[in-house]
Amino acid sequence: MKTLAVLSNIEGIPANATIVERTAVRGIIRKDKNILLVHSEVNGDYKFPGGGVEAGETHIDTLLREVAEECGVRIGQKIRAYGKTVEQRRNDVDGGADTEYFRMTSHYYFAEFIADFTKQKLDHYEAELKFKPVWIPLQRAIAQNRRVMETGNVPIWTARETLVLESLLPK
Repeated sequence: MKTLAVLSNIEGIPANATIVERTAVRGIIRKDKNILLVHSEVNGDYKFPGGGVEAGETHIDTLLREVAEECGVRIGQKIRAYGKTVEQRRNDVDGGADTEYFRMTSHYYFAEFIADFTKQKLDHYEAELKFKPVWIPLQRAIAQNRRVMETGNVPIWTARETLVLESLLPK
Protein backbone atom coordinates (compact mmCIF):
# COMPACT_ATOMS: atom_id res chain seq x y z
CA MET A 1 0.00 0.00 0.00
CA LYS A 2 1.50 3.36 -1.00
CA THR A 3 2.34 5.89 1.70
CA LEU A 4 0.30 9.07 1.24
CA ALA A 5 1.90 11.05 4.08
CA VAL A 6 4.13 10.79 7.12
CA LEU A 7 3.30 13.26 9.87
CA SER A 8 5.84 13.55 12.65
CA ASN A 9 6.69 16.21 15.20
CA ILE A 10 9.92 14.48 16.25
CA GLU A 11 13.37 14.38 14.65
CA GLY A 12 14.16 10.78 15.46
CA ILE A 13 13.14 8.08 17.86
CA PRO A 14 15.85 7.00 20.33
CA ALA A 15 17.04 3.40 20.18
CA ASN A 16 15.81 2.78 23.75
CA ALA A 17 12.32 4.15 23.03
CA THR A 18 9.10 2.32 23.66
CA ILE A 19 6.75 2.69 20.71
CA VAL A 20 3.01 2.35 21.22
CA GLU A 21 1.61 1.22 17.85
CA ARG A 22 -1.96 1.62 16.62
CA THR A 23 -3.42 0.48 13.32
CA ALA A 24 -6.56 2.10 11.94
CA VAL A 25 -8.64 1.83 8.78
CA ARG A 26 -10.65 4.59 7.12
CA GLY A 27 -13.26 4.49 4.38
CA ILE A 28 -13.37 6.55 1.20
CA ILE A 29 -17.00 6.31 0.14
CA ARG A 30 -18.39 8.30 -2.77
CA LYS A 31 -21.86 8.82 -4.14
CA ASP A 32 -22.45 11.03 -7.16
CA LYS A 33 -20.14 14.03 -6.71
CA ASN A 34 -19.99 13.78 -2.92
CA ILE A 35 -17.89 11.96 -0.36
CA LEU A 36 -19.12 10.54 2.94
CA LEU A 37 -17.31 12.17 5.86
CA VAL A 38 -17.87 12.61 9.56
CA HIS A 39 -18.37 16.24 10.59
CA SER A 40 -17.66 17.45 14.12
CA GLU A 41 -20.18 20.10 15.07
CA VAL A 42 -17.80 21.12 17.90
CA ASN A 43 -14.54 21.45 15.92
CA GLY A 44 -16.08 22.19 12.53
CA ASP A 45 -13.76 19.77 10.72
CA TYR A 46 -14.37 16.72 8.52
CA LYS A 47 -12.78 13.29 8.81
CA PHE A 48 -13.07 9.92 7.12
CA PRO A 49 -15.17 7.32 8.91
CA GLY A 50 -12.97 4.72 10.50
CA GLY A 51 -11.04 3.72 13.56
CA GLY A 52 -8.79 1.27 15.30
CA VAL A 53 -8.40 -2.37 14.39
CA GLU A 54 -9.46 -4.56 17.33
CA ALA A 55 -7.86 -7.89 18.24
CA GLY A 56 -8.86 -10.62 15.79
CA GLU A 57 -10.28 -8.20 13.20
CA THR A 58 -9.18 -7.89 9.60
CA HIS A 59 -8.98 -4.46 8.01
CA ILE A 60 -12.20 -5.22 6.15
CA ASP A 61 -14.01 -6.27 9.36
CA THR A 62 -12.88 -3.06 11.04
CA LEU A 63 -13.94 -0.91 8.10
CA LEU A 64 -17.43 -2.46 7.97
CA ARG A 65 -17.86 -2.01 11.75
CA GLU A 66 -16.48 1.51 11.99
CA VAL A 67 -18.46 2.90 9.04
CA ALA A 68 -21.64 1.38 10.48
CA GLU A 69 -20.91 2.79 13.96
CA GLU A 70 -19.84 6.31 12.95
CA CYS A 71 -22.16 6.81 9.99
CA GLY A 72 -24.93 4.26 10.28
CA VAL A 73 -24.12 3.30 6.69
CA ARG A 74 -23.71 -0.12 5.15
CA ILE A 75 -20.89 -0.64 2.69
CA GLY A 76 -20.33 -3.54 0.34
CA GLN A 77 -17.54 -6.11 0.24
CA LYS A 78 -16.03 -4.55 -2.90
CA ILE A 79 -13.21 -2.74 -1.09
CA ARG A 80 -9.99 -1.53 -2.71
CA ALA A 81 -6.82 -0.30 -0.99
CA TYR A 82 -5.87 3.34 -1.63
CA GLY A 83 -2.94 4.23 0.63
CA LYS A 84 -1.75 4.79 4.16
CA THR A 85 -0.55 7.55 6.44
CA VAL A 86 1.87 7.25 9.33
CA GLU A 87 1.79 9.59 12.32
CA GLN A 88 4.36 9.58 15.06
CA ARG A 89 4.84 11.77 18.08
CA ARG A 90 6.00 11.69 21.65
CA ASN A 91 3.37 9.89 23.72
CA ASP A 92 2.15 12.55 26.13
CA VAL A 93 -1.17 10.81 26.72
CA ASP A 94 -1.63 9.53 30.28
CA GLY A 95 1.74 10.89 31.36
CA GLY A 96 3.82 8.88 28.89
CA ALA A 97 7.55 8.66 29.67
CA ASP A 98 10.11 10.78 27.80
CA THR A 99 11.16 7.68 25.88
CA GLU A 100 7.63 6.62 24.93
CA TYR A 101 6.39 7.34 21.43
CA PHE A 102 3.11 6.82 19.61
CA ARG A 103 2.89 5.64 16.01
CA MET A 104 -0.38 5.21 14.16
CA THR A 105 -0.70 3.80 10.69
CA SER A 106 -4.03 4.58 9.02
CA HIS A 107 -5.00 2.48 6.00
CA TYR A 108 -7.46 4.08 3.57
CA TYR A 109 -9.82 1.99 1.45
CA PHE A 110 -12.29 2.81 -1.29
CA ALA A 111 -15.61 1.24 -0.39
CA GLU A 112 -18.94 0.91 -2.15
CA PHE A 113 -21.98 2.60 -0.61
CA ILE A 114 -24.89 0.16 -0.16
CA ALA A 115 -27.54 1.50 2.21
CA ASP A 116 -28.38 4.84 3.77
CA PHE A 117 -28.15 6.09 7.31
CA THR A 118 -29.36 4.22 10.35
CA LYS A 119 -28.63 5.01 13.99
CA GLN A 120 -25.02 5.80 14.88
CA LYS A 121 -23.20 3.98 17.72
CA LEU A 122 -20.65 6.59 18.77
CA ASP A 123 -17.85 6.28 21.31
CA HIS A 124 -18.01 8.76 24.21
CA TYR A 125 -15.52 11.23 22.67
CA GLU A 126 -17.28 11.02 19.29
CA ALA A 127 -20.61 11.91 20.92
CA GLU A 128 -18.95 14.80 22.78
CA LEU A 129 -17.58 16.12 19.48
CA LYS A 130 -21.07 15.71 17.97
CA PHE A 131 -19.98 13.57 15.03
CA LYS A 132 -22.52 13.55 12.21
CA PRO A 133 -22.22 11.74 8.88
CA VAL A 134 -22.57 14.01 5.85
CA TRP A 135 -22.31 13.76 2.08
CA ILE A 136 -20.24 16.73 0.97
CA PRO A 137 -18.32 17.82 -2.14
CA LEU A 138 -14.62 17.02 -1.74
CA GLN A 139 -13.39 20.58 -2.32
CA ARG A 140 -15.84 22.01 0.22
CA ALA A 141 -14.57 19.62 2.92
CA ILE A 142 -10.95 20.54 2.11
CA ALA A 143 -11.71 24.27 2.28
CA GLN A 144 -13.46 23.90 5.64
CA ASN A 145 -10.63 21.81 7.12
CA ARG A 146 -8.11 24.43 5.92
CA ARG A 147 -10.15 27.16 7.68
CA VAL A 148 -10.24 25.10 10.88
CA MET A 149 -6.46 24.51 10.71
CA GLU A 150 -5.83 28.26 10.42
CA THR A 151 -7.32 28.69 13.90
CA GLY A 152 -4.51 26.60 15.37
CA ASN A 153 -6.91 24.83 17.74
CA VAL A 154 -7.55 21.61 15.85
CA PRO A 155 -7.72 17.89 16.53
CA ILE A 156 -4.55 15.99 15.65
CA TRP A 157 -6.32 14.19 12.81
CA THR A 158 -7.39 17.26 10.80
CA ALA A 159 -4.05 17.73 9.01
CA ARG A 160 -3.85 14.01 8.18
CA GLU A 161 -7.39 13.89 6.82
CA THR A 162 -6.90 17.08 4.80
CA LEU A 163 -3.77 15.66 3.13
CA VAL A 164 -5.68 12.52 2.16
CA LEU A 165 -8.68 14.53 0.93
CA GLU A 166 -6.34 16.65 -1.22
CA SER A 167 -4.75 13.51 -2.66
CA LEU A 168 -8.19 12.56 -4.02
CA LEU A 169 -8.46 15.72 -6.13
CA PRO A 170 -8.21 15.16 -9.89
CA LYS A 171 -4.69 15.73 -11.16
